[in-house]
Amino acid sequence: RKKGLSLEGYLFPDTYRIYLDSSPADIIKKMLENFARQYTVDMQSEARVRSLTIDESVTLASILEQEVRTSKDRRLVADIFYRRIKVGMPLQADSTINYITGKSDASARISDLAVDSPYNTYRNKGLPPGPICNPGIDAIRAALTPQPNQYWFFLTTQDGDVIYSKTFQEHVQNKIKYLSKKK
Repeated sequence: RKKGLSLEGYLFPDTYRIYLDSSPADIIKKMLENFARQYTVDMQSEARVRSLTIDESVTLASILEQEVRTSKDRRLVADIFYRRIKVGMPLQADSTINYITGKSDASARISDLAVDSPYNTYRNKGLPPGPICNPGIDAIRAALTPQPNQYWFFLTTQDGDVIYSKTFQEHVQNKIKYLSKKK
């Protein structure tokens, strides 16, 4: 990576056999080697076709990993993000706000949206400067093989269901319907 010494995004999440006398460097090496095996030559080619660097594809995958749970939803949201980038619309990913603030709120708080950070995808267009977590293979695949759709907005309910909207007005109505606190 050119952007610094961070390994975020490249420590592949998996089950590992770790020996008692393993050093942190041994464990990191094992995780990086596994990432190199998992991120195949075909995936590298797919990233190039999409005009993405490996770092950009891992960054997008990390956001998908944190935003939605299922393969289907990750592929749909990936397409939404690609289209937002293409038209110059901010990604508006709550997961990047949580990355900045260290919170784990399902939805970003209005006060957090003003945070001055290159990871604030409400204020800045395009991808943030690097991954926000270590994405699994499913999220990486989703970042490279989005599912075309007509949605521009989505939200995740408290139960983890993803609700899609084609228009901002429909998205606002879905926020009221699905995210308003029930009395």
